[in-house]
Amino acid sequence: MDDIYSNEKVVFATGEVNLSLTNPYGDILSFFIKEFKKILKKNNEGNNKNTKTLKILDVGCGAGSMTKTIKKIFPNLDVYGCDISNNAIKIAKKNSCGVSFSVADGTNIPFKNKEFDVVIMQSVLDHTNNPKKAISEVNRVLKNKGTYLVSGPLEAEPTTIHGLLTHFKKFRNHRKRRCGHNFAFSKKSLLKLIRNGGFHIESVSSNWFMIAQLVDIFYYPLLELFGKKPEQTINQYILSKNTFGSKIIQHLRSIFVIIVKLESSLIRPFNIGFYVFIKAIK
Repeated sequence: MDDIYSNEKVVFATGEVNLSLTNPYGDILSFFIKEFKKILKKNNEGNNKNTKTLKILDVGCGAGSMTKTIKKIFPNLDVYGCDISNNAIKIAKKNSCGVSFSVADGTNIPFKNKEFDVVIMQSVLDHTNNPKKAISEVNRVLKNKGTYLVSGPLEAEPTTIHGLLTHFKKFRNHRKRRCGHNFAFSKKSLLKLIRNGGFHIESVSSNWFMIAQLVDIFYYPLLELFGKKPEQTINQYILSKNTFGSKIIQHLRSIFVIIVKLESSLIRPFNIGFYVFIKAIK
């Protein structure tokens, strides 16, 4: 079928990433910033004269917008990014911002054992064909006591709308075909997978509650209804066009992001969201 998901056609991390209220990636960036600050503070306590440089790997970095932003915020970090998509890495390398990018499968990371202090993954485990092997590779390239930062959707979480729908075969097939989500995790199954991979879970939080879930569920079927392929998303339309229509859509998306963030600020303490943030230690 023509609309089958393709890693070479659907390129992630192409938009701007910042902490503004209207940026859809702000919460993810905030999670990474908070954790990097903690790690840097812990590693450099009592060592002010010779600040230790951390070596970071972003697995599944896409076109690298998140990776580059992290490097800009923490210029002393030694940052690497890899992705299975040749097109994504080609885009990332056009303006690398000091990040070393390479093409690589997350289940076969081309780095030495115990090479990195921190490995991050943003919505990768649900896309890979072998999440267990991907976590094993993270464990291999991480130093002892290294940090594994994971964020991604929980499409089998019983407390979410996705979790209710994932029991239907047509819904799961749709998510695989249109979103590339090969696996649906619940919070319990994902934490178990990470623990079995040799990690200790240090913290878990979540966002994306009812409003975001409802929009996400209807968004992809609507694209399909209008004959759009998986790579023809609103984000790609906004980035590729400079028209009155694209500006209107961008403003509407900004309003949606603000509403979702306001909802998240109210419900986050209950920790029942669709999108999870996990900090794990090797």
